Amino acid sequence: MNAKTFLKSFWPIADNVSLREKAISGLAGLIAIGLVLAISGHFLSAADVPLVVASMGASAVLLFGVPNGPLSQPWPLVGGHLISGAVGVSCGQWIAGPVLAGALAVAGAIFAMYIIRCLHPPGGATALAAVMGGDQLHQLGFQFLVTPLALNLAIMLAAALLLNNLLPRRCYPAALHSLKRRSSADTHAPPKRAEIVFDKGDLSAAMQELGFYVDVSEDDLSRIYNHTLAAVQRKHFGEMLCREIMTTEVITAEYATPAHDVWMLMVQHGIRGMPVVDRKGFVLGVVAVADFLKHVSDLPGDSWSARLRTFLRPSRNEHTEKPEYAGHLMSKPPITVFEDQHVLDLVSLFYRKRVHHIPVIDRSRRLAGIVTPKHLVYALHADLRFAGERQGTPVPQSATIG
Repeated sequence: MNAKTFLKSFWPIADNVSLREKAISGLAGLIAIGLVLAISGHFLSAADVPLVVASMGASAVLLFGVPNGPLSQPWPLVGGHLISGAVGVSCGQWIAGPVLAGALAVAGAIFAMYIIRCLHPPGGATALAAVMGGDQLHQLGFQFLVTPLALNLAIMLAAALLLNNLLPRRCYPAALHSLKRRSSADTHAPPKRAEIVFDKGDLSAAMQELGFYVDVSEDDLSRIYNHTLAAVQRKHFGEMLCREIMTTEVITAEYATPAHDVWMLMVQHGIRGMPVVDRKGFVLGVVAVADFLKHVSDLPGDSWSARLRTFLRPSRNEHTEKPEYAGHLMSKPPITVFEDQHVLDLVSLFYRKRVHHIPVIDRSRRLAGIVTPKHLVYALHADLRFAGERQGTPVPQSATIG
């Protein structure tokens, strides 16, 4: 780290929070801490109140200043304070000497909060207050966890739930973000853009690889990444849309198209999948080679071709468990994209859904074309070449398609 970078670390970090939101955050802290002071005064001496309420003041900064942060959620708030209070009371009663007891209380609180996954920094102050308080506080013993601590936490949590949700851009706890999006989403409205959804296992592995705690929730990280990805799309790939790369001459099947005819169409046109549409052009599903393979593999026969012929041969019985038509074979619901979606939205779909053919639909949701990874690779290759020529930068040979 050079000197300039080191000095910059002391400058205030810019934020995008409006003045109105900052004022409401301060008002929320005023109301919550005012109630906490009033409650604590009934159970503690005047000398002990500041020690206990100080940790609530620190919690107020998290709850009303960064309500979406992982450290501000209900479980870290309640669990962090209660487990830290229990550690502090234990150290105060069983360890002689305030210096050693106080140090061990904070250390034990940190460790305990980590273990039960309720890390909340103000909990350290609660543990210390339980040790450094006066005689009246010490006489409460473990009753301190209920009165005033649990009552204070109830007030703080109620204030956070009420006041944070008054702001349109806020939602507390953070888990309500996904519930609100799910309840307000119109299933018939086209998505603005595809988003990459992080696998929690992969994300946890990445966090463990970093080796330290990161105060960013999984939802916030996903939103930040997807907004950044949208900016990269506009900067490097312009506004290339799916309609510009799709094939419009699409080979299709209907629900009642025999499985034999579907296979012969694939062989004749050299394709690995085709949409199944109704008579109005709406996509019902997609039949791919994989849909045939999963049925053919279980049939008796010496070779794959023999099993395939057995599968494609129409049944003479009125009742059969074998798929006979495209509608029986197809994968549904179909994975589709709109013709005016960005082409990079296809990347996450091909990767996450493991599909090779994606039907492209218009705003009336009728079939307009189809795209495959091949279309996407050629489109991005052409766009990279154009960008390189425009900027005077040679295109690397690894980007060249033979």
